[in-house]
Amino acid sequence: MFSYTAFIPRVFSNIKESRIINTFDALQIGSVEHVDLVAKTSAKGESYNMAFVHFAMIYNTPAAE
Repeated sequence: MFSYTAFIPRVFSNIKESRIINTFDALQIGSVEHVDLVAKTSAKGESYNMAFVHFAMIYNTPAAE
């Protein structure tokens, strides 16, 4: 069994886990098991998140390749 995780270094703070999950599904990339959002603050004091996207499966589509 393989596990896939994608790292997104910077995501706006208002983007929720459900939106990330729906986007990867709508783009036919994969079925997301869960997303870990890690709150960060830039040197300028701006809030953002890092996202670790854990896939249950990757689709067999050109987009996923």
